[in-house]
Amino acid sequence: MCKKTPIKKTSRIPKIICGIIIATFIAVVGYISLSAFWFWICWVFIGAGLVAIGCIGEWVLFINPAPESDEKLKSHHRHRELQFITAVAIGVTMDFIGLFHEMPEAIRLEQNVVDIGTTNAQLIASNLLVSQRVEELRQTNNALELQLKDWPLKQRVSEISVTLFLTVKGTNDDRLPAWGAYSNTVAYMTLCDNAVTYSNKFSPPITTGFDQLEAHDLEPVGMMNSSTSGLMSIDLISPLVNIERHGYIVRFQLPWDMTALNMSHGSEPSMTAGEAMGLIKGLRIDLKFLPHDAEILEGHAKVIVNNNNPSTTKVFDIPPQKALEDAGAFGVERDTKGFTCISTNWH
Repeated sequence: MCKKTPIKKTSRIPKIICGIIIATFIAVVGYISLSAFWFWICWVFIGAGLVAIGCIGEWVLFINPAPESDEKLKSHHRHRELQFITAVAIGVTMDFIGLFHEMPEAIRLEQNVVDIGTTNAQLIASNLLVSQRVEELRQTNNALELQLKDWPLKQRVSEISVTLFLTVKGTNDDRLPAWGAYSNTVAYMTLCDNAVTYSNKFSPPITTGFDQLEAHDLEPVGMMNSSTSGLMSIDLISPLVNIERHGYIVRFQLPWDMTALNMSHGSEPSMTAGEAMGLIKGLRIDLKFLPHDAEILEGHAKVIVNNNNPSTTKVFDIPPQKALEDAGAFGVERDTKGFTCISTNWH
């Protein structure tokens, strides 16, 4: 009996060594193959599992003690207690080793939380600044839009042009040949700044500040008679059903050697386009090419100051009318040449 005991003790040593080697090998392989996160998760769970198994085993052995009379069972009971105690010791040691990793990680995570909080505060401050900047830009943009909207009206007058569309009764192109002074001019137009009212007996409207516009050419359009169903060419004049008519397009411009406006004081700059638009309230049109006994059925005149912008454009309607008979009108007093008409209704 004395010789068997050391044989059993020495037989456990290789098992213990093998267990240590296998455990170390598994730990090394896991550390190499797994990410740090999953390795330490597994490490902690294995350690906690060993502690749990050891404690439960100890609890079971404690409530089920070996009989005092049976030495063999007592020896086996003590052997199991030693195994469970070893499991607890190994598990606690593993958890203790895990603390060396968890503590730096906890410190790093805490620092990350602090950094994120700081960054978040900086982002909030930056967002506030950006929001303020956006609001400033929006207000600036609104101001610029208002300025751009009013910009055409604030420009000094440099050019005035008018396009006149006329529909005349009859189908014959009854244009008069060139006559009088400045025979290359076919029509004149005066921009009136008083509220003239159409009348067949009307004295010449009073104008201040505006130059007279001239037209040196015209374009006949829309000839038709009562037997045709439509115009023979593109009709730029509103159609008049069952009325014989023909039309003309006349384009007026300022004389090349004149400024846009003549002010009462020559040293002062010309008025703005907005001021001019407010003053242009009527048109007096002297047509050298149209016979005095002609009859205008309808028409309109588009007045443009500087450029073709809605804010610097007015359209005057030409009502049905015959030639003016007032003093100074074409065809009155000296001869029967020419046709003078007016327009005061604009939109």
